This record gives sequence, C-alpha cells and structure tokens, in this order.
Amino acid sequence: MNYKKTTLGEALREYKNFQHRLNQFLDDFYSSDKITKEMLLKEPPQTDDLKMLAIADAIATLFEKKYKLNRLNWNRSFALDRAWFLITIEKLKPTLILQSPGEFRCRNIFVPLNYLDRI
Repeated sequence: MNYKKTTLGEALREYKNFQHRLNQFLDDFYSSDKITKEMLLKEPPQTDDLKMLAIADAIATLFEKKYKLNRLNWNRSFALDRAWFLITIEKLKPTLILQSPGEFRCRNIFVPLNYLDRI
C-alpha cells in the first residue's frame, strides 16, 4: 500500500480540524526532497474560507523563501480584515504579535515563532 502525502491544499481545505491536517502536511513536507516539497505546495486549498487561504498563502510564501522553491503561481496576498490569533489566550497576544514571521503578520495572522516546527 502506497502512502499518499498530504498537500497544503488538502490540509487547509476547511477550518474544522485544520491543525491536525496541517501537522500531517508539515511531517510530509519536512521529510520530502525539493521536488516533492514543490509538489506538496502546488495547489491552493479549494475553499472560500479566507482564513484558510491566508494561512496557506503565508505558509507557502515562507517555505518558498526558506527552501528556495520555485514561485507558486497561485500565491496571492490574502490578508484578513481582523487579526487572527491562533492562540487565543489574551496575555499571549503581545508575544504572538512580536514573534509571528512577517509572512503571517502581513496577512493579519499571529502565531508563535515555532508554529511550523515539528519534533
């Protein structure tokens, strides 16, 4: 039986349970060679959910730079009208504002510095 890797588009197709699917995508992405990394980022999520489009755009843009991948033709600068803190604890919000990578901040998404890290 062949294992099918999770693409970014599949991981972020809907808000419900997206973090679990995103973690699977990250595991698959980090264990892949450059060509497979580009393939996993190739398609945007098939959704009208602006949060999912914006976070996918942020992740794809960050990974393109970090791993020197070919520019994806679907990337557009999605940005949210209101700030989205992936950790909703009020006292952590200033820390998230400071720590969020620019690719997230410019889309009004605030995450911890290690948000895309996996063990």
